[in-house]
Amino acid sequence: MAKQIPIDQVITDRKLRDDDDISELARAINDQGQKIPILLDHESNLIDGLRRMEALRSLGHTTILATQTSMYPVVCALLKQAREHGVAALPLTPRRIWEIYAAGRPLQIITRSAYGAGKSRGQRLDKQVGGRRQLAEALGFNSVSKLQAITHVFRALSDPSPERAKRAERAVQLLEAGEISHYQAVDLINKPTGLSGPLRTLNEQRSALQAAIATYRGLVKGLESLGPIHSKMPEEELHGYLGELLTLRAQMHKFTRLLQEETNRA
Repeated sequence: MAKQIPIDQVITDRKLRDDDDISELARAINDQGQKIPILLDHESNLIDGLRRMEALRSLGHTTILATQTSMYPVVCALLKQAREHGVAALPLTPRRIWEIYAAGRPLQIITRSAYGAGKSRGQRLDKQVGGRRQLAEALGFNSVSKLQAITHVFRALSDPSPERAKRAERAVQLLEAGEISHYQAVDLINKPTGLSGPLRTLNEQRSALQAAIATYRGLVKGLESLGPIHSKMPEEELHGYLGELLTLRAQMHKFTRLLQEETNRA
C-alpha cells in the first residue's frame, strides 16, 4: 500500500539526464497532486519514479507517495548490484540473463502498470520505460532489444511445437557457445533453415537477388552520407535505429550463409 515518506529517505544514485525537462510533470503534479506512487525495494532503494521524485523536490515538497515491495528482494538486489558494481559483477551468460528476466517479470508488471496509469492522464511516456528497460540498463544494455531477443530464445524452449522447441534448443547451444548472436538465435527459431521462399524460377530468383543487392547498396550509400549525429537526436530514438540496423545485419548474415551453403552444394 502506498504511503507518504520523507523524500530524503529514498536511496538512489541515479540522476536525471541534462536534457530531461521535468517542468511539465512538475506543473501537472502541482495542479493535480502525485497520482502515481514511486516504487521502492524493501530497503528504500528507488526502483521506479526518479522523474516524479525530482519534480516534487523542485516544487519544494519534502515527502513523497511511495510503495515498497518486499515480494521480489532478489530482483531488487540484482538491480542494485548491477548498478553499483557494473556488469563484471554478474556472470552474464545468456542463460543467466534469462533467469534474471524471468525472476523480475512480476516487478515489470508493477512498473508497467504505473506507467499505464500515467498515460491515462495524457502524459507522453515511453512504452519501454519501466521494469523491462530498467532491468536492461541494470544489466548494462543500451536498449531492450538484446534482452528481448534472449528472452524470446529461452521462452521458446517450452514452445508447444516440438519442431520449434528443438530449434530453440539448438539456438541456445549456439548462443551460449558464442557462435551466433542473439538476433541470429531468434531468426533460427522463427524460421526453418534453408532457402524456402516461393520464388523458384530462374528469372524470379535473378530479379530478387539483383533487387536485394541494389537495396543493400542504397542502404550503405545512405549510411555513408550521415554526418556526426545531431546533439538533439534523442538517445532512445538512436538506439532504435541501431537495433533495426543490427537486425538487418543479422538477417543479411543469415541469407549470405545460406547462399554460401547452396553454392557449396552446387
